[in-house]
Amino acid sequence: IQNATAFRAALGAGDADMAQMMVPYFKKLENGEQIQADQYAAQFPEDLALEADYDFGPLVEVISNSTAEEVKAQLNHENRDSALCLAMAGPGGFRKRFSPGVVSVGPHFNAQNLIKALSVYESQWDACNQAQRDLFWRQVIGFIQRLLPACDAQAFAQGLYYIVKNGEKNRRSLEFRNDKGSFIFPLLPTLSGLGFDYACAPACTFVGGRLDQPAWQPGGVWGSPPPPIQKFYRAKTSDHSELYRPRPAP
Repeated sequence: IQNATAFRAALGAGDADMAQMMVPYFKKLENGEQIQADQYAAQFPEDLALEADYDFGPLVEVISNSTAEEVKAQLNHENRDSALCLAMAGPGGFRKRFSPGVVSVGPHFNAQNLIKALSVYESQWDACNQAQRDLFWRQVIGFIQRLLPACDAQAFAQGLYYIVKNGEKNRRSLEFRNDKGSFIFPLLPTLSGLGFDYACAPACTFVGGRLDQPAWQPGGVWGSPPPPIQKFYRAKTSDHSELYRPRPAP
């Protein structure tokens, strides 16, 4: 994040609570509502709604065509000269695409890529074996989650089910609800942890912990419709459009 005010940083992260805390301070400034509107427009010069912009098809094909030995090596973080290793970690590979970068405008995180990855995981359940599913879960879905804004990471650690279904407020903790002493962030500097050894479940009542191997069949990724993860991100979008775009008098 570069060249952004605190308010714009909160907007970009989709941190509704943090942005709301700052709104009263604009009211104390001369032309404060206009300043607030200008900062909103600077962060979101276009519609803030994003679409998934990554095609998981080629990566799924490589994983599906890889040998059991190649998949095992990738799960064990072994660098092999294989199509799978290149697709995952080579120049122009999956990890390169989802590595941190500079964000100056718009949302800091495209949640639609994560939602699409979960949909692909579910749709490929029967076509893949357990090791292939584990690889996609840990090192594709989990790796995308490494880009979560802090407020979203806190929600995943707490459990989206509890927030969406039970109406809990974000507890503002990075500690996993059901794995005390373990934290989703900070990320480890080695090829381990989130995105390498596990991912965070977006649904089910036992979430709020890290999972290296999902314990549920298709349908469990999403939970009962509408999926908690989709409701969670729809609510965030609604919060922005309804609460944080001021309407100064003409």
